[in-house]
Amino acid sequence: MTARPPWTDRPLFLLHASVALTRDRSLLLVQEGKPQSSGRWNLPGGHVEYGEPLLGAAERELREETSLSCPLQGLLGVYQAQRSVRFVFRAVATAADQPEPGDQILAVRWIGMDELAQIPDNQLVSPSTLRAILRDLAHDRLFPTNVIAALS
Repeated sequence: MTARPPWTDRPLFLLHASVALTRDRSLLLVQEGKPQSSGRWNLPGGHVEYGEPLLGAAERELREETSLSCPLQGLLGVYQAQRSVRFVFRAVATAADQPEPGDQILAVRWIGMDELAQIPDNQLVSPSTLRAILRDLAHDRLFPTNVIAALS
């Protein structure tokens, strides 16, 4: 993570941790309630707090936004935008895992991956990144989490 300048509490380059939580051929999405992305769908996730481990941030965001605690299986991928980097971890839910909307989340929804590919861009947060994540899920991409732990 880029060091914070002394005049701000945000780094110049933001780190995000998200979880691609799957069940069968479905992916769990959250409907954002934050003003800048209100009503649009996204993976559960958010900003990594200053000094927070990436794995811990992904687990925390999943719990805060969906009320679920599912073990992370590995790193799906790292996705870069203009001012941010998003680390996406993969997890698998069971039929017993029932998500509920949490912090700044309007709704949660299991959506088939084929159906997700048809959702218009204006209904998604970072649509090009989300579509790249879908492609990586379709190819069963997965890196061990110790790749991230080695960075700590």
